[in-house]
Amino acid sequence: MRAMSRGHALALTFILAAAVAALSLADDHGARKTRGAGGVAVRPKAPAGGDPLLRFFPTAAEVPGLKATGDSRTCGGGEELTVIYDGGFQRYVEAGVTSASQRYFRLAGGTVEVTLHQMKNEKAADTFLASLCKDIKSSVESLGFKQAKGSLCTGAGQDSAYGYVALDKLLAMASFDRGDLKTTRAILVAIAERAADARRLR
Repeated sequence: MRAMSRGHALALTFILAAAVAALSLADDHGARKTRGAGGVAVRPKAPAGGDPLLRFFPTAAEVPGLKATGDSRTCGGGEELTVIYDGGFQRYVEAGVTSASQRYFRLAGGTVEVTLHQMKNEKAADTFLASLCKDIKSSVESLGFKQAKGSLCTGAGQDSAYGYVALDKLLAMASFDRGDLKTTRAILVAIAERAADARRLR
């Protein structure tokens, strides 16, 4: 085998160095996107056995036309919540959020964002819901299901509709950038029905 020329060797060395640098920059960029309050990189951890909140996300069977985009985030509690919340994650920690999962959907040409939170207990879910509903100046509505009761509130702005629902230890948020309050409420009720079914099966 012919010996590699000095020029070829230098070129190969340069290519390898550039590749390593690119990988390092990409990793650093990913770390910056998920840094906690102390500046330490926070890596999202997939819960053992997969995402336990996945079963609560609504589908087209409940909301016709709803289609998941594939963009999702899942994290535990504490500083891992910065994976979903760029700022103000401390409020969620203090409220008792132990894990969260976020997904995006397409519907009627618009985007639906759904974020599910596992709370430390049912009381924490109800208390946090009341606080969030107060933020949007919306009254809390009671939801009744067989062997389960939940709470819901909704609001709407100029171009979006949004709301919250709590049942058992689950608290969910949904927003729809089409300002369709009726559909947003239907999405939240679908989530609550799934939580009620899961509670009955326990």
